[in-house]
Amino acid sequence: MKTLFLSVLFLATTTLASAQNELFQFYTDSVKLKNDNDSVIKDFEARVKAVDPSVDLKGVRTVIENGSATGYYLAKTNLIYLPSWETMPPLFKEFGTKVAGSKQRGEELARLFYYGFFLPHEVAHALQFNADKRNGNEYDNEYEANVLATLYWRMKGREKELKRCYEIARNVLTKLKNPIPAGEDPKAYFTAHYDTFVQDPEKYGYIMFYQVVKAYEDKTLPAFDQYVKKMLNRKS
Repeated sequence: MKTLFLSVLFLATTTLASAQNELFQFYTDSVKLKNDNDSVIKDFEARVKAVDPSVDLKGVRTVIENGSATGYYLAKTNLIYLPSWETMPPLFKEFGTKVAGSKQRGEELARLFYYGFFLPHEVAHALQFNADKRNGNEYDNEYEANVLATLYWRMKGREKELKRCYEIARNVLTKLKNPIPAGEDPKAYFTAHYDTFVQDPEKYGYIMFYQVVKAYEDKTLPAFDQYVKKMLNRKS
């Protein structure tokens, strides 16, 4: 049985390796975007199964849609929805230009985050739902997804891209206002207003980039497989 899972892991790793240079870039080819993200999903799941073979993401896959957002996982369909760059909502393109300081830097933000860092972030949400390991609030659910994305890319040797994501996130935070009112508990407030946050790039962006910085700077985080093991062992 162990040999079987090692074989699955090797196959998924080989599949991702062929697409790895295509990540962290703009996608104008919807088929290519779907295939590359599906490769990330397969590799992510294989790595999780190497920790616990009973975990099943139940066929989660990628659907390319004309953008209503930068990308998201929807639990009721068990699908990850992504837009190509051409169909990315103008609101999010404008947000990138504004917070990064120029169109060129805004496009770098989009390339590194929307078509790189956040891809395993969405797979992490699929893991939370399908393994019944959701946290008690949306703030922690998002932070855990950002931690898993950080650890995943670190495991894949993408430290260069991670460092640049970190630098961009730190810069963005200097341009955005903390959307959590003074005196409010961040976790409770974010959870109570979650639907509002996800529709506002500046509010949601502040939380996401803050968490990306926090995860990158946390030197106590274990390796991907160790974190997954701890996650799967916690009580729901």
